[in-house]
Amino acid sequence: MTLRSLQALASLVACLGLLSCNDLPSDVGSDLGPGIDSLYAMSSIDSTTLLASVETIEVQRPLFNSPFVFLGKTPDTEARAFVEFINYPSLGAPPDWDVLSSELLLYPVEYRYGDTTNTSFGFDVLELTKVWAPNSTWDSIWTASDATTYYSPSSPKVSSFRGTIATTDSVITLPFDPTTTKSWLVRGADSTLRDELFGLVILPTVTSHIRLFRNVQAGRQIMRLRVVTKHRDSTAADTTLLESAVACFVKSPKASAGSLITQGAVQHRIAVDVSAAPIPRNAVILDASLTLTANPSESVNGSLGIDDVMRLTHLPPGASSVITYQARRDDASQQYVFRNLAGSVQAILRSGDSTSRMIVLPDDFREISRANRTAFHPMTAAAAVRPRLTVVYAIPRLNP
Repeated sequence: MTLRSLQALASLVACLGLLSCNDLPSDVGSDLGPGIDSLYAMSSIDSTTLLASVETIEVQRPLFNSPFVFLGKTPDTEARAFVEFINYPSLGAPPDWDVLSSELLLYPVEYRYGDTTNTSFGFDVLELTKVWAPNSTWDSIWTASDATTYYSPSSPKVSSFRGTIATTDSVITLPFDPTTTKSWLVRGADSTLRDELFGLVILPTVTSHIRLFRNVQAGRQIMRLRVVTKHRDSTAADTTLLESAVACFVKSPKASAGSLITQGAVQHRIAVDVSAAPIPRNAVILDASLTLTANPSESVNGSLGIDDVMRLTHLPPGASSVITYQARRDDASQQYVFRNLAGSVQAILRSGDSTSRMIVLPDDFREISRANRTAFHPMTAAAAVRPRLTVVYAIPRLNP
């Protein structure tokens, strides 16, 4: 019998065995095939040390020049942005031309987090006063009391917006004073003065929701400063579009002790520490799966609903590349089941390490395009909904 057919047979028997109410290791397929003594099914519900720990961790990762930008605030979460213009044109001697108008173009996307029925929006724009790094995070810019050295909240506003955003194809234009804009263009085109420009900060002023804005589309920067200039010896006006470097900062409450949360934008993730200690060292792992059950009543979702797909990443002991698994939520049970983890569990068993960490987080672009706060039933919940790792393995033997 080939290894493939043996695995198929073993998976069938394992499924039949898992239908029983007892998940304790048991002999469920003795002498079913050559080289196999027994098949065993083990669950973390009964063998509690299979999951050494399951906890929420926060990984602050810069959202710099992402395709999307979050702006706005809710009663407990806020999203701000830094913008720096980077391709200043050379328009000649400053006395020879004037700025007629300038405005920053913002492209709202329908997704909203918080009060998804509210379309009101507002923010103020201030000039930054010092250099900021592309890898900046919220905690590196603002203190716990919200103080910062990057701008003064009492300084004059260079622009502001108050209004509603009702459609997905609308554009918000933030007007800037022509004299101020000309000072930016003059310094930006002069290599000796360019270091005086640090960019702008956009601070939300209306507490209703966080809105998603598009920063890049089809690989092209679209959140740009549109400047209309005219040379004094000409009757025609010229339009210049300045591209920008954009950093997005999102702050949300930390997860409470024992709770399990994933959240995009601020990078709340679930760390699952798997231990192979309860499994015999000579076992062959035939199947493994991790089940997490969402708790919709404790979740906060944006206008697109709860995240339908989650991602699990694992760097097996001794491996050089990360393995990625996906799970789609079942509407009826609210479960995300990460299947086919046998290779990862086998690597943990073979390494002899005490534990190996797996990370659960929003899948793919949902991680940077949604701020959904998805809550899961914790390790203290009822057995039917708490995190569960199930392993099916065989103890091989040599035929006489």
